[in-house]
Amino acid sequence: MQRNRFLPFRQAAAMTTKTVLLAQYNAALDMLAQTIDACPDAIWFDDEAPNRFWQVAFHALFYVHLYAQPTVEAFEPWEHYRLDYEMLGPPPWEPDKTLVFDQPYTKDEVLTYLAFCRNELARQIGALDLDAPSGFHWLPFNKLELRSTTFAIFNNTWASCPAAC
Repeated sequence: MQRNRFLPFRQAAAMTTKTVLLAQYNAALDMLAQTIDACPDAIWFDDEAPNRFWQVAFHALFYVHLYAQPTVEAFEPWEHYRLDYEMLGPPPWEPDKTLVFDQPYTKDEVLTYLAFCRNELARQIGALDLDAPSGFHWLPFNKLELRSTTFAIFNNTWASCPAAC
């Protein structure tokens, strides 16, 4: 059997990619934490907004948490998860569903979830096979592309937040 002379370079490149991915996630989570801290309660709980600030923050973190897992089957919701609170509107598969958000997450709760997600990312990213399928049947691409997509969604989500925060 012939040894692949490029294997050490591929392994080093994968480690560098994983290190960069984790650094990018941590930077994004740092910005989110600063935004949460700076958000006035009037905006955090604003019932007039189509999606309250806490909902947008929780939504973003829920999907960071979900897509950090190797597969959808491996996902275990956060211990303080409330059913459907990750939704920003009725799901496409149930467009007539009425969502009720009668127990808003506090800043402290969302920051606790953020810390949980940060730990989950640190735990999961090192074990990633970046060339493997995404692990989510509705996302037909590999793990590296999933990371790129997650960053885009995360940043896009925050583009919808009020400038006051």
